[in-house]
Amino acid sequence: MRTCGDCGGCAMPGGCGWSRWFAYQHAGVVPDIVTLAKGMGGGVPIGAIVARGEIAAAFQPGTHGSTFAGNPLVCAAALAVMQAIAEEGLVDRAAEMGTYLMARLGELAKAHPVITEVRGRGLMVAIELGIPSEPVVAACLARGLLVNNVQPKAIRFVPPLIVDRGDIDEAIVILGSALSAVGVEAGKAAAGPAAGR
Repeated sequence: MRTCGDCGGCAMPGGCGWSRWFAYQHAGVVPDIVTLAKGMGGGVPIGAIVARGEIAAAFQPGTHGSTFAGNPLVCAAALAVMQAIAEEGLVDRAAEMGTYLMARLGELAKAHPVITEVRGRGLMVAIELGIPSEPVVAACLARGLLVNNVQPKAIRFVPPLIVDRGDIDEAIVILGSALSAVGVEAGKAAAGPAAGR
């Protein structure tokens, strides 16, 4: 196992959705500091850091703090969230549902060759398109599916840890419909006014 000092630093987004408690657990490194936030609070604002012993020892009183640090209500909520994730096996579920999501997106790619790549880990998944992603994202939203175009030709899917096969199946149907609609519109635009004659 390498440390971040061996690598010259490390920054990785994500948590349990990566199908491990922390994304760094896939990378074969031990970070000096791990920051935690959003998902840990289950909807209440919280942030935390966890540091290795010698790094944590460098924090002297007053060198790290927050206006709302140590709020008992928020800390209780975070503890309840982390207990629920552990007790309900949601990290393992993220791995299982992520595998299913990627398989379903792979099937969709066969029907829609405009999908050029399916990639991800756990429930943090993306597709690469051969066309701009923005119209597809808009078509998904119009059909009730919220996805994010994080690159000009990429769409990210980050469903909640409690997602089930039915939710994923519904999302795939909506995405397929959106891809078809965008493809039809793109075909009409490419054909121009003469296409209707």
